[in-house]
Amino acid sequence: MALCKRCERWLVAEGDVYCGWCGSELVGYEVALTRDVLFRGRMPLHVQLTVRNLGQTPLEVHNIRADQPWVELPQFTAQTLQPDDPPLSLQVTVADYILPPTGIHEAIIQIIAGDGRAPQSVRLQVVPEPRLQIDMVDVEIVQQFPESDKTQ
Repeated sequence: MALCKRCERWLVAEGDVYCGWCGSELVGYEVALTRDVLFRGRMPLHVQLTVRNLGQTPLEVHNIRADQPWVELPQFTAQTLQPDDPPLSLQVTVADYILPPTGIHEAIIQIIAGDGRAPQSVRLQVVPEPRLQIDMVDVEIVQQFPESDKTQ
C-alpha cells in the first residue's frame, strides 16, 4: 500500500479507483501514437503505440484492437503495468497493399483495460502525399524603373 500522491493522507489499496480522502482518480492511463498522420508513399508506414499507467494502482491491459484491416498490430497477450513501470510500446504497421488506392483513410485503435476502466482510443490517418502546385493564371508582370531612370 502507498499514500495517495495528491493529498498524501490516504493509504491506497489495490483496486481503489478514487482516493477516499481527496477524491482524486487513482487509475488513469494514457494512450498515444508517435505520429497520428502518415503520408502514403513515404516509408516507413509504421508508428509506435504507447500505453502509460498514470495511476497509483496496477493497470491491466487486456486487448488492443483496430477497426480497419489495414492496421496491423503485433500479437498481444494481456499485460499488467505497475504504476512506475515504463510505458508499454508496440509497433503499429499500415499494410499499404490493403489500403484502397486513393483518398484519406482513418482507423481507430482501441485499448481495452481491466478493472472497469473505460477503453481509450487513438486515431490514425493515412493521407496522400502533399504536392505543391502553382497555377500561373491571369498574371500581369509589371516592370518598375528606379527614379533615376525616369529623368534621363
